[in-house]
Amino acid sequence: RFILGEPLTKRRLFGLAAAVCGVTLLTARGDLAMLAALTFHPGDAIMLFAAFCFACYSVSLSRLDQEVRGNTFIFLMFVISFIFLLPPAAWELSRGMDLHFTPMAVTGIFYLGVVASIFCYICWNGAIARLGAGNVALLYSTMPLIGGFEAAMLLGESLQWFHFASGALIITGGLVATRK
Repeated sequence: RFILGEPLTKRRLFGLAAAVCGVTLLTARGDLAMLAALTFHPGDAIMLFAAFCFACYSVSLSRLDQEVRGNTFIFLMFVISFIFLLPPAAWELSRGMDLHFTPMAVTGIFYLGVVASIFCYICWNGAIARLGAGNVALLYSTMPLIGGFEAAMLLGESLQWFHFASGALIITGGLVATRK
């Protein structure tokens, strides 16, 4: 409530708890004892910071004027990201990294640049404009689930019982929390 000014109802808390349980079950691959053996690495801290930044982005997006939203804000975010990525790219090139623009590399760059960046940000911004940041944030927990199903479809990973159980928890949690 303190960030968006939206009340934290029992329904929303229950939905959030169900979604967190689903993500936890998925992370533990169905074996909750596995959580005790989890180790954390520097990359985990970077990912937690990235998730925090994305949450700040989503909240700030809901507070922007309609005139600044949309393509203007996306363009500004891409310019800032480009500036922040220049030093690491320069460092890699200075260390002798070779660039090979194979068809697979160009396809990957196109996917990351157009689909995963522009298209997804337009959809995310539109969802926040229509549903509000609080409701959309609760549905963010579906990303690990979607990643698991993409791994099954694209990489041939096998689906296990915990994928479906965690999926039921995550989807139920999201529906309960966002239902009016």
